[in-house]
Amino acid sequence: MRVLLASIMHEADTFSPVKTTLECFRDRYYHEGQEIFKGLEGTNTELWGFTERLRLLDASAELIPTVATSPVSGGALTRETFEALEARLVEMVEAAGDVDGVFMAMHGAMVAEAPDAEDATGLLIQRVRERVGVDVPVVVTLDLHANVTERMVSSASALIGYRTWPHVDQAERGAEAAELLLRAMRGEAVPVTSLCKMRMILQVENGQTRSGPMADLLSVARKWEEQGEILSGSVFLVQPWLDIPVTGCAVVVVTDGRRERGQELADTLGRRMWAKRGEFDIPLASVEEAVGRAASAGGRPVVLADPADATGSGATGDSTGILRGLLDLAPDAPSMLTVTDPEAVEAASRAGTGGTVRVRVGGKRDRVYNEPVEVEAQVEYTGEPSFRFKGPFQTGVRFNMGPVAVLRVGGIAILVSDHPQITVDPEIYRAVGLEPTEAQIVVVKSPNLFRAAYEPIAHEIIVVNAPGLASPDIGSLPFRNLPRPFYPFDRDWDGAPA
Repeated sequence: MRVLLASIMHEADTFSPVKTTLECFRDRYYHEGQEIFKGLEGTNTELWGFTERLRLLDASAELIPTVATSPVSGGALTRETFEALEARLVEMVEAAGDVDGVFMAMHGAMVAEAPDAEDATGLLIQRVRERVGVDVPVVVTLDLHANVTERMVSSASALIGYRTWPHVDQAERGAEAAELLLRAMRGEAVPVTSLCKMRMILQVENGQTRSGPMADLLSVARKWEEQGEILSGSVFLVQPWLDIPVTGCAVVVVTDGRRERGQELADTLGRRMWAKRGEFDIPLASVEEAVGRAASAGGRPVVLADPADATGSGATGDSTGILRGLLDLAPDAPSMLTVTDPEAVEAASRAGTGGTVRVRVGGKRDRVYNEPVEVEAQVEYTGEPSFRFKGPFQTGVRFNMGPVAVLRVGGIAILVSDHPQITVDPEIYRAVGLEPTEAQIVVVKSPNLFRAAYEPIAHEIIVVNAPGLASPDIGSLPFRNLPRPFYPFDRDWDGAPA
């Protein structure tokens, strides 16, 4: 059997003014053809999980890799970027010739400034479907925060979502996809996907899957799988910073040819999700409260989560809200945080390690919610380091940080970078000579994903309500394109699925 592989992943924040370019994809990783296996070998990724399981189940299967790439989350893709990626994918699919099955590892919240590309993920799946034909099974994995659409459902044979948040099951979902695709190619199952879409976005900060409302919802889907009622069930807590008409939470059910039963079950779980919508709300600490608590805590490190500037959610990574709080309230407390600021990196590089610089840090990309902070700092590090993720998230994947510098202001170490970084693994600090376990305060720009690597070492975790483009205070953002009524903007509306 000939199986085609593809993965073009991106998560957009449409409030971000910084658009995603092809360079952003290459800054993280971009592989074509057989390079994919070398680049992702042994990693906790969907592609590697799929590859290992399919080879185990059918050693004679021929894997045909095309494109695998993923940038740090950010603003919508420029038209040129999307069209270049689309064209390359289509070119490689056509060059592959006839295939028996397709596996695509996607995120599901990609938006592009190209025609008909608000649902860019669905458009890419559709392009592949158009070229392989209607009879070839196409199985797609999606992030738990995918914005699932009717186009995705109609273009794919099956959609499989992550079951964990923090996301640590990418390879497992890839393996699940391999098993389902192989059954479909052998004619042992006819996967049919049903969708329940809701006009609702929720706070993702309380969307962890080991406990709470998401754990309950996912347990229902697992029960149906164990009973043999469905092939797969997924609950999607959508990326909420998508101001487009098709945004919304979703439930997806995959059955073996039982479309009506699948829709009935999807709607049943959708109603349960709607009923639990209020359980996703959580209290948030102000910057002043969070810094004060962290500085006076009896243990270390205290992790301050800054979801509003989460680079993994598509924010710009250059907020200054918590930095200002540290400078004002705890300037001598051993602390570390990241700020995207190429100008500060350049100034530090000119001064060199051991030099002193006076620079305005941050607030240059996000000019809506943040302003630069002027500091006089000693340069502790400059370079272009890289690291491999060692926590449960994307274990083994190499991340090239590009030009960075560490600026020291009192007890505060500011890791400034040329472009946004993924801050969810302590290895990002260790790559530049900083040790998070020795700090009193560690700032991570993430709503939840950081917990996988930081919970084992954190004395306390505080979620902070700082200003930013991915604010957990959803109502504070200028949504203009959502259909109304829509939750949480219309809290009295009963929008439960029929």
